[in-house]
Amino acid sequence: MSGKIRCAFCGQDETQVEKMVAGGRKSLLLQRAYMCGDCVTAAYDIIKGPEPPTAAPSAVAAGREIRAA
Repeated sequence: MSGKIRCAFCGQDETQVEKMVAGGRKSLLLQRAYMCGDCVTAAYDIIKGPEPPTAAPSAVAAGREIRAA
């Protein structure tokens, strides 16, 4: 096994990426997990998601139209 740090998501090693983020604590039972900058950006984009669509004013019915229906 190589001593290089690898991204837990894409598998790139520390020499292939600009930045590597360490997560969690290293203990006797658990290995520390790492995430490269590219995967951090991708995860942020997924979490942020697309902006919710806004209804155009003409698509919203007026109160009178709702009561008449």
